[in-house]
Amino acid sequence: MSNPWDVPPWPTRGDDDAEKTHAGIGGVISVWSVVESELSRLYTVFTDRYEDLEALMEFGDGTIFRTRFETLIQASTRYFIRCPNQAAEGDLHRISRLLLGFADR
Repeated sequence: MSNPWDVPPWPTRGDDDAEKTHAGIGGVISVWSVVESELSRLYTVFTDRYEDLEALMEFGDGTIFRTRFETLIQASTRYFIRCPNQAAEGDLHRISRLLLGFADR
C-alpha cells in the first residue's frame, strides 16, 4: 500500500470477537467526526466569522464530505486572496490530499 487509505489485502479470517470490529469502526467514526468538527471551525476562520454558530452550521449543510470540503476550499481560496500566505495554503493543499483520500475510502 502506498497510501494509508489504500485498501489492505482481504483477511483470510475475521475477528473471533465482533466487539473488536465494532470498537474499531466506532473509533474511526469518532475520530472522523472530530476532523469534520475542526474543518467547520477552519471554515469560520476562512469566512471571517470565527466560531460563529451560523457559519459552523453552514459548513455542515453539505450532505457528503466532498460537498462540505468543496465549500471549505472555496472559502479558503477567497481567504488566501485577501490574506496571502503560501505556507498555510500549501499546508491546506497537503491536508486536502489526505482528507480526500481517506474520505474516498
